[in-house]
Amino acid sequence: GSPKQIGEIFFGKLQLPVFPWNGPAIALYERFGFVREGYRTGHFLRSGVEVDAILMAFRVPPAAG
Repeated sequence: GSPKQIGEIFFGKLQLPVFPWNGPAIALYERFGFVREGYRTGHFLRSGVEVDAILMAFRVPPAAG
């Protein structure tokens, strides 16, 4: 898709990490069009323990017109 512009910043994809056990958040993101794009082992440090993350992404559709 074509990138969007906010000021001097252009973007064509939004990304976010989510904990693998957070099913409600994953389902919500998928309802909004995000897809699972990757998996990061030990991506976060939570209470002194490394935890994994699913990487989710949304391709920004091209502007109409």
